[in-house]
Amino acid sequence: MIPPLRSHPFARDAPRRRLARAGAAALILATTLGLVGCTQADTTPDSGPMATGAAATPSPTPTPSPTRSAQPERPAAMADATIDGAIAAATYFMSLYPYVYNTGDLTEWNALSHPECIFCASVVDGVEEMHNRGNHSVGAEMAVANAVAVELNPGHSFSVQATLSQGPTTEIDATGIVVSQTAATQTSDARLVMFWEGDEWLVRAFETSDSDG
Repeated sequence: MIPPLRSHPFARDAPRRRLARAGAAALILATTLGLVGCTQADTTPDSGPMATGAAATPSPTPTPSPTRSAQPERPAAMADATIDGAIAAATYFMSLYPYVYNTGDLTEWNALSHPECIFCASVVDGVEEMHNRGNHSVGAEMAVANAVAVELNPGHSFSVQATLSQGPTTEIDATGIVVSQTAATQTSDARLVMFWEGDEWLVRAFETSDSDG
């Protein structure tokens, strides 16, 4: 299943780590949660003559296609190196958390991850490990509330604080069997350190503390 969010505090002298490349291709996106429908092979027998004594070979039952979530949309406010831009970028980044575990598509996650972000790299490892087993997750919708930000270095670095709620999640294997699941919603207080480098946002650090006991 999607792991609960864990704290990975900012470490100024942390060794540089290269992020793994995303192994999944980007999906054709919808604006709302979409389903890739299951298909059923045609099992209607041939109406033509059949040789005497020959048995009809049943068509194989296809493996159901996994439910795929739509990629979150980048907010327009991310275009600016401002407090509002930092909040928008942090909110968008966290909305990608359930998406990458569901689809295996790490393109946007990697684009927003600073090379020294320990949390960012740990998610890449978790996603690749899950999808290499042929599994995927559903659920774990992420809600971001009460987001505020301050400038640490004007025009360059910002600290964003918010309350995150992670919904129930289910891990499913390649045959559609439920591997594990959680029923509870988990809430935490989070802090993200956001860097504006060139003309893009990067998440430098992420840390959490439980807010619901």
